[in-house]
Amino acid sequence: MYWKLAVGNIVRRVLHIIREEDLSLTTAAIGGLNLSAVSDDENDDDRDGDSTLSAAAVAAAARSTLRPPSLQTLLEDTPVSAAVPQTSSSGGDSEGKSKSADKSSRSRKLKHDVIEAVNELIQDIVTCHEQIAEQAVEHIHQNEVILTLGSSRTVLEFLFAAKGKKRSFRVFVAEGAPRYQGHLLAKELVARGLQTTLITDSAVFAMISRVNMVIVGAHAVMANGGVIAPVGMNLVALAAQKHAVPFVVLAGSHKLCPLYPHNPEVLLNELRSPSELLDFGEFSDCMDFGSGSGSPLLHVVNPAFDYVPPKLVSVFITDAGGTILHTCIELAVGNIVRRVLHIIREEDLSLTTAAIGGLNLSAVSDDENDDDRDGDSTLSAAAVAAAARSTLRPPSLQTLLEDTPVSAAVPQTSSSGGDSEGKSKSADKSSRSRKLKHDVIEAVNELIQDIVTCHEQIAEQAVEHIHQNEVILTLGSSRTVLEFLFAAKEKKRSFRVFVAEGAPRYQGHLLAKELVARGLQTTLITDSAVFAMISRVNMVIVGAHAVMANGGVIAPVGMNLVALAAQKHAVPFVVLAGSHKLCPLYPHNPEVLLNELRSPSELLDFGEFSDCMDFGSGSGSPLLHVVNPAFDYVPPKLVSLFITDTGGHNPSYMYRLIADYYSADDLVVQRRATAGN
Repeated sequence: MYWKLAVGNIVRRVLHIIREEDLSLTTAAIGGLNLSAVSDDENDDDRDGDSTLSAAAVAAAARSTLRPPSLQTLLEDTPVSAAVPQTSSSGGDSEGKSKSADKSSRSRKLKHDVIEAVNELIQDIVTCHEQIAEQAVEHIHQNEVILTLGSSRTVLEFLFAAKGKKRSFRVFVAEGAPRYQGHLLAKELVARGLQTTLITDSAVFAMISRVNMVIVGAHAVMANGGVIAPVGMNLVALAAQKHAVPFVVLAGSHKLCPLYPHNPEVLLNELRSPSELLDFGEFSDCMDFGSGSGSPLLHVVNPAFDYVPPKLVSVFITDAGGTILHTCIELAVGNIVRRVLHIIREEDLSLTTAAIGGLNLSAVSDDENDDDRDGDSTLSAAAVAAAARSTLRPPSLQTLLEDTPVSAAVPQTSSSGGDSEGKSKSADKSSRSRKLKHDVIEAVNELIQDIVTCHEQIAEQAVEHIHQNEVILTLGSSRTVLEFLFAAKEKKRSFRVFVAEGAPRYQGHLLAKELVARGLQTTLITDSAVFAMISRVNMVIVGAHAVMANGGVIAPVGMNLVALAAQKHAVPFVVLAGSHKLCPLYPHNPEVLLNELRSPSELLDFGEFSDCMDFGSGSGSPLLHVVNPAFDYVPPKLVSLFITDTGGHNPSYMYRLIADYYSADDLVVQRRATAGN
């Protein structure tokens, strides 16, 4: 079995298109029928002159019709009327003939829609390389080093698109034995003016420390997020993980496979001809059969593909956009997603509550005689309470923005005006949906505005915390800290800033340069000098990567040592963080990764340390290990105060503040392994 999963994916997409188009036509036909609420058990003689179908009859037909049909019958000339019972009215025969006459018309409509949709699918497949390449400028930055393996047209167009946007970068191409497709890719990259270095597959681990990103193509992407790719890709992914280098997979949506690796239909590999590895003429002696054993002395195995598990993949980029599978500890992204989900729930709950609150309720018990209230359209409190309990439960997010009217959850009254009220509420169906969508969009725009202006709102509080002639200590670089300090200077505060440089990226150098440019007295110190200088400091002010629900802080590496030094000398340790960085998770939650390791090349030049990096005597381990963690976790007991865009808060108050921003139903955001159309 050859590994052409993409072919099977396209076949499945076409079958899905046929089903969807047939279902759309059938639903539209049934939706156009005139229904009545008369029971099938009532006397049909009273309705001989009425062509209206009973709701129960059509419901039974719809259940049968809307079941997934046999694909063998979908494109046959079968009219909708075959599934809908005929009425006994005098005009029934003529209507039946009319519907029968529409048989070929519906079939032609279905075939036309299917062909049109399939043509769109073909166009998507043809242009998927261009659509993926359009995203290159978002992922490849100036002076980066990219590693790839073998040859992929999608990777070629992706890299060339980045060059077209004036990005200057170098590409390492692993040759991809035994077919050496990397040679062809390297030749094409050079022809297009890209700086290219060709390396052997075995040199990947030796060179990965110099790489900023691995970008590869895929043969297929499985439903669990695993990748079927050319042989050797798993070793590249392992090397990338070992050095904390992002492993990016480019794949058109036609390569997203609905199967899992454990499905019996999936063959995880195939063996190609051994002749790709060696010349049997030169190895004829080794290939001779043994003395009567019937077995060759030399076996040659040539697998075609590797399976890369989802945990080794950082990002999938498809023609439908980028899908982040493992964001390490980019918790702010998840926070914003949860905030948006919370907004949708809150707006839906607000509209539903308002609708129920507008009803005329009475305190009459449901057990009392209903005959006294025949002319009264008032609902009993118990009936509405039951409906409200069902309605006000946390709804499925799948249904929140659908066209579902409030009236569906509220029981109809038995008054003479009940029918007209029901029709009126049904007519408001699309109106309520539009209202909900409008409110959600408006609230999301407010959230975006809050995130954009959070630095200014935090900076407005600077004058309350920084006083005359104080000495402030910070570490690394943070835009929020920069704006906070500058706002205090604008209020005529005179103070000095100590900036720890923040190795190994030395972001503190950039902050110190910016502070000096804005006229602030600045002293740059090494990270190791923090404890020696902390006794001269009045306050430590730092930024945060994320603030956990317990008040703990995930911050750039080295921050915990600064916090410990501040506690030892009773110096206030103040953390600045926008509300979008307040995370509803706790450090012990399994979704939280408290750290990640960056490339060791940030610490040292491997060329100068080549002797130390040699492998020991038969142990298979390098003599020198380099570990470069990116973040520190600062426990809440070391934090004196949080300053957010909503004001100052103690660490013990953070969980209550966080509860206002998130819904309990959204704390664990389910990740989808793949993304498609």
